[in-house]
Amino acid sequence: PTMPVPLILRILVPFAWVALPVTSLTVVYYMAVIIISVLLSFLLQPITTAVGVAAWVGYITYLYINREKPEIKPFEANVSGKEDGEIVLLCHGWPDRAELWAKTLPALEDKYRCITYTLPHHAGRDRTKNFWGVDLDTAVSCIAAMLEAELKKCNKTKALVIGHDWGSMLVMMLERRFPSLVKRLVLVDVLAPPIPTHKRKWIATFMMGMVYQYLNAFTFLLQATPIIGVPIADYMNAAFMRMIKDGVPYKPAPDASSNYLYFYYHLNFLQEKLGLVKSFDERHQVSERKDLLPLCPVLFCYAQDKAFMFHKESTLKKLTERKDGSKVVGFGPKWSERKTVKKEDRVGHWVQWNAAEQFNAEVKAYFAAGE
Repeated sequence: PTMPVPLILRILVPFAWVALPVTSLTVVYYMAVIIISVLLSFLLQPITTAVGVAAWVGYITYLYINREKPEIKPFEANVSGKEDGEIVLLCHGWPDRAELWAKTLPALEDKYRCITYTLPHHAGRDRTKNFWGVDLDTAVSCIAAMLEAELKKCNKTKALVIGHDWGSMLVMMLERRFPSLVKRLVLVDVLAPPIPTHKRKWIATFMMGMVYQYLNAFTFLLQATPIIGVPIADYMNAAFMRMIKDGVPYKPAPDASSNYLYFYYHLNFLQEKLGLVKSFDERHQVSERKDLLPLCPVLFCYAQDKAFMFHKESTLKKLTERKDGSKVVGFGPKWSERKTVKKEDRVGHWVQWNAAEQFNAEVKAYFAAGE
């Protein structure tokens, strides 16, 4: 005969993962325990767990369908630098905000008119703004509206554009939809879907999926749960943030409200695969562009000391073979050499922050070459 499971265990297991964020578990073990807890929940209380999950998914779906649609309007621009200089637009990603460029702006402001902005909820949860943030298409439209307004003020037609992380994705989409606005691109550390470089590729893949992207999408949705959603989602987000050692030390730290781009990215990917929505190129009538690389020159700066890369070697080869001034620059030691160098010599994902002097020199030389 099988041993009966104590009632207290049946009650506590489904909720055990809620307490995990206050522990000191690393995020890899943390996500593994959550998955095990959920599986045990289905084993010990299959009907209750299934009904609870279905009810939550139904509730979130209802909120999403009836959400307030984001308004397309220019993001609030922070302008600095030379009044009549060529415009440089700097676009951040996650979990960053405009302050990401604090070490970049001083190197550019003597010659260029610099524009930064902060994506909704990236400087903390803003209850005056739409809970659902902005999807990728809307974000690009808002960036374009902001850039067009600033170009018009200065009687200019094109800008130099820098993007990091999600910002790289957004500015590539910007150039694809509005190529006439972009003179030159600088992409920092992101150029394609992630490719594991860790010798144990399954670890890197697990971290990229369950521990990073899906976790962020889930915590964004979890905060919509009445009463308990926000504190639990923020606790879980904080657990992941503890793993980030080489990022910018923001105060206050980012919370789960900033994670919406992960949700929209994977939702859109699923909808496209199921044929529910058209592809990005089809939606914006740019299907004739078969190559995913931008038409304008590109400087791609990336850190070599990461467990996974956000680019393919074949893409780097294409860039280096172009004759339009495009360039690829690797920063820091390679992943295989990471443990043999001092911590202060490592670069990581935030190239412009942790290798600011070299990054600024590369960007200035690249911009000057296009004059």
